[in-house]
Amino acid sequence: MPILVAFATVLASTTTAGAGQGAAQGVGQPGRATENCTFTEGELARCVRVGIDLPTVPEVGGTAAIGVEVAAQAEVGEVAVTVDLPATLRWERAPEGFATERVTGASPEAGGVVERASGTVKLHSGQTIRLDAAVTAVAAGAAPIRAAVVGAARSQVDTASGSLVVTVGATRPESFRGYREAEVNGVAATPAPAVVTRATPHLPHRSVGADGLAKPDLPPDPQAQALTCVRGSWRYQDQDSRWHPSANFQVQLWRRTFLGPQLLTSDITDENGAYRVCSTAAAGNDVYVRFFAENGKWSVTDDDNDPYAFVSRDIQRIGNGATVDLGALNPADNNLMRALHAFDEVNDAKNWTPGDCWDARHTDCRVVRFRWTPTSTEGAFYRTGENRVYLRADDPNFRSVVVHELGHAVMDEVYEDDFPRTENCSPHFIHRTSSPSCAWTEGFADWYQAAVYNDPRYVGGPNFEVQLETPTWETADWDNGDGVEGRVAGALIDLADSGAEQYWDSYGEGAPNRLWETFLNHRSTSFNEYWRQRGQDQFDVSDRPQGSLYQNTIDYGYRDPLADNQALTRPEPRTPHNYHFRTTTVFWSAVAVRPPAGARYDLAVFGNRELTQQLASSTLGPDVVNFVAVDSNRRPLGDYYPQVRVASGHGDYQVQLAQGASQLPPASSAQIAMGAGDVVAVRDVCGVTPEQVITLTATPSDGGQDAELFLLASNPDQPASFVQGRASAVAQATGAGPGSPETLTHTATSSGCYGVVLVNRGGAGVYTLSRA
Repeated sequence: MPILVAFATVLASTTTAGAGQGAAQGVGQPGRATENCTFTEGELARCVRVGIDLPTVPEVGGTAAIGVEVAAQAEVGEVAVTVDLPATLRWERAPEGFATERVTGASPEAGGVVERASGTVKLHSGQTIRLDAAVTAVAAGAAPIRAAVVGAARSQVDTASGSLVVTVGATRPESFRGYREAEVNGVAATPAPAVVTRATPHLPHRSVGADGLAKPDLPPDPQAQALTCVRGSWRYQDQDSRWHPSANFQVQLWRRTFLGPQLLTSDITDENGAYRVCSTAAAGNDVYVRFFAENGKWSVTDDDNDPYAFVSRDIQRIGNGATVDLGALNPADNNLMRALHAFDEVNDAKNWTPGDCWDARHTDCRVVRFRWTPTSTEGAFYRTGENRVYLRADDPNFRSVVVHELGHAVMDEVYEDDFPRTENCSPHFIHRTSSPSCAWTEGFADWYQAAVYNDPRYVGGPNFEVQLETPTWETADWDNGDGVEGRVAGALIDLADSGAEQYWDSYGEGAPNRLWETFLNHRSTSFNEYWRQRGQDQFDVSDRPQGSLYQNTIDYGYRDPLADNQALTRPEPRTPHNYHFRTTTVFWSAVAVRPPAGARYDLAVFGNRELTQQLASSTLGPDVVNFVAVDSNRRPLGDYYPQVRVASGHGDYQVQLAQGASQLPPASSAQIAMGAGDVVAVRDVCGVTPEQVITLTATPSDGGQDAELFLLASNPDQPASFVQGRASAVAQATGAGPGSPETLTHTATSSGCYGVVLVNRGGAGVYTLSRA
């Protein structure tokens, strides 16, 4: 069984020190009790931590003890623990109770295969568990050992991962923790059967051009030769062992001279990773190609801030005018594939981002630098003072992480290095309230990566995935409002997309152009400020786009539009639901709310958007369809603002506006079709004189229909009576039950037009509304 120990051993894990002043942070995910969790990955807090302890690295054939420690700061419960050994190691003894298996198709740095030990443990708050085992070295090389913890929620509370790179040597002195990168990084031929596909084919390729590339400094050559070329392609392998072209990568052609290497020319790879570099100064020389992880827009560098460089074999005394094909190449060291992976993820973002530079208004483009090594533990974050992104060793395997941090860099450039000061942002969680400034800067970066990949998820690690678009009101473990970064990201996603969601999001611009233009035009310090600036840019900030915000619990005075005779289904209004309609016909109209079984949902109607001028209300129930009617025969046409509140009960409800458009003369009838979702219909009875008897009957066509019938009258001398609730009806017929007709009779006391309100408590069919 696992042994409980104090968490005192220094472990190789994803835990790092904070990024310091001016760092823009990574991302969290929903979970329980996050407020008490202080384990960090860069600026990201988690409730679980995992570390790998291998004090002595064995030589080939040797055996060594290994420990994995898991700690928790919340009541996590049962979690799955996996520990993957690369191809250089195998399990001599797995942790007690753990099963082992061989997994192929693993990451290239692991050698394409891992020996996995997997089991479960129970984690309680404040607990640390150590899993002891032993490993045997079977091959030389540098590769990572990886450990992961995954709980039932697969959230920030109960997931963690860690890695430790070890170099196995032929002898004990040649074996060590860590990785020794070669002075010159070599290349290898891509396996012939490899299928090479673009990682993101939905993004049209955009060449970054030659600006910012290295330029040759050669003396004039009076005996210039014919144009001599080297061609080929440049590739990498991702964490799933899939091959991809490396696009927009700098390729340099060098020649060797007795004075040292000389740069002849440089260019970039195309969307297929292909290149062709040519020079009239190459002929007769020993030449080689250098692949350089920098162009005029971004770079990926090592700990010394030097862009990664990979050097091909020499082509001896290349012929004058010749074209030599080096074929398909990739880094020889599989540990460095992730450098190209990160480079390509930034290329994805550049393909999507409008403009030539990261800021479309700039002509002198900033180079965003990404610091990464196979053993990085610092990150993921963007440091504003350096214009640099820091990435952990495995971050390139998760595109959301890389492009999210790039989003901070883009904002920093667009804001002319005046990145907003954020509050309560370290640590921060995607689902929790931080501050309006933090939610804006982080929510923008969350949205940026989602927009680049046309994918409303944030995938931040093994088994760590957040759906940014689907959370709405009452989503478990989510806070509400524009102080929550996930809500800001979801609002931006819903504004840009063209698909409607359940409830409030029926708006979509179909492209991010307007969102991006407002971003470029202003320096926003909160989403609220950004929204006001969007209005200043003459973009739509009416109720329709505000529905996209409200879907994500951001309410800037949203009034859900009610269209005539179109019932809406809405969830339980724990926060009052506010609506808007405009009367357009000189007849009676009514807005009605049908609650779920056993519930009482109250309705009030206001005369102003600020909801300070209440005109009437209906607060009967439970199981009562509350409605408010408006007599537009006497009250001028205009705007009305209904509000629905829950008084008791739970569940979805229907709300519907019905504007009258016809009269019901004596000795006549009307057929009114109502679906199961329909709630109310309205007709006028006009030409009524005092003492006249009005008799009305509603007859259902289906046994499941359940009608209620009301007659309303207003007093021309009492303007307050022009808007009235259900309780003000002068006559009503209710209670006959499903399938039965409802009849009311009333002797008029005044002249004018009376309103007839037909309520559908349930069922679908055709009502025959008749007047005797």
